Amino acid sequence: MKQDSKENMRKKYAQAFTNLYALNEMEEFSKDIVKKYAIRTAINADLSVINKLLSENGLTTSGVRENLLNFLVAECEDVVGVIGIEFAGHGVMIRSLAISQELRRRGMGAALFNRCLEIARAAGSKNAYLLTNTAEQFVARWGFHKIQRSEIPVDLMQSSTLNNFCPLSSSCMKLEL
Repeated sequence: MKQDSKENMRKKYAQAFTNLYALNEMEEFSKDIVKKYAIRTAINADLSVINKLLSENGLTTSGVRENLLNFLVAECEDVVGVIGIEFAGHGVMIRSLAISQELRRRGMGAALFNRCLEIARAAGSKNAYLLTNTAEQFVARWGFHKIQRSEIPVDLMQSSTLNNFCPLSSSCMKLEL
């Protein structure tokens, strides 16, 4: 793929991300403490909280700083959830979904996950991939199915920091968008 073509694809992805998340939409959240939260694009001020959430959940922080604009956060006074999306070719790698321990099982992870899929579709991505050690059942709700690691496109694996940090024992999953 020519460098110019890669740059055009990056611009297309960035525009799709911007169009979908220009406004901080409020989401209703019906259980317990949290009544409303916002899902928005991560900013530099969120980096330390994102790194803490990822570390607490046993996920790598590698590549977060460099790709911060490809991360979404859920905010309810403070950042309480995060998810990332990496683009390459016609695919996306969804990564690093983490929710504060005390706020799990309330739909926030699903809301973040849905937003990533919306972004991928708006950008014209054909397939979404992920590597997981713990979320197989969670992502199966969206139709993700197990694949071999070798089935993830080479350009996506090479551009993803997950290639170097996810163990070979991780489940590889795919969703046709």
